[in-house]
Amino acid sequence: MTGRVAAASGFRAPTATELGANFTTTPIGTTIFGNPGLSPETSQQFEAGATFNWLGGRFDAVVFQNSINNRIAPITISSVGGRISQLQVNNPGNIVVQGVEYQAEADMMQTFKLSAKDSWNWKVFGNGYYNFKMIDYGAQVGSNSYMATRINQYGMDVGTLFGQSNVEMPWSFQLLGILRGPMWYNTEESLSPVFFPGQIRNTTVYQKDPFWIWKARAELEVLKGVKMFAALNNIFDVNAHPLFIATDQNPCGANLVNQNGACGNSMMGRELIIGAQFRF
Repeated sequence: MTGRVAAASGFRAPTATELGANFTTTPIGTTIFGNPGLSPETSQQFEAGATFNWLGGRFDAVVFQNSINNRIAPITISSVGGRISQLQVNNPGNIVVQGVEYQAEADMMQTFKLSAKDSWNWKVFGNGYYNFKMIDYGAQVGSNSYMATRINQYGMDVGTLFGQSNVEMPWSFQLLGILRGPMWYNTEESLSPVFFPGQIRNTTVYQKDPFWIWKARAELEVLKGVKMFAALNNIFDVNAHPLFIATDQNPCGANLVNQNGACGNSMMGRELIIGAQFRF
């Protein structure tokens, strides 16, 4: 076992767009104005962690606190007839995030002292985080939430890799699961007044629900440097999106008047890929 403590600081200057922009995102939509009086963003982070190693395995965990000062973000200054005007400003309060992160991996053959031949491989791995505090002390009036926006409260990747190497035709199979935790989001989408009454675009904060995505990949090296592979993404055909709230589904969560015929944004559905890989 080894332990560590660390402290760090961060700095980000305003971009040219944030300082002087004047652009409209859609013909009838949101106009964002720059602000030449912006201050740089700064941050301070403290953490303490430990790493545990054993035969064929490793586990690492760390607890942290991150404070973000003067975070630059647009706020709504007017909303008339569906037209939104926003101004880039510095957040008047700090954003404080406290949480824990972890990473783990294990060679199952060594960990359980399995008697399989040396050519067999079996590994499990995972990493993730949980933010038990994520508060925006400068949250915009009318946002109905003090949760830090556009930050997942938790997330995780877990997977396993199984196969054979040092044989005539090496092969492998990998299964991976991705958990996207809840997020609070002051979306720029125009949402349905039926399902989201009283929305103030770019101001009202909504919570996105967590969801899992699973994917798999198999590989077979038919000749040295030549691999055949097949991948299946979003195995269970989950209709979701990592960020946007209204997805392409019925009933529609978006305001159809402002959607140009679309209903929302969805990530890629179930996808099958078959191909070959050449290395030389």
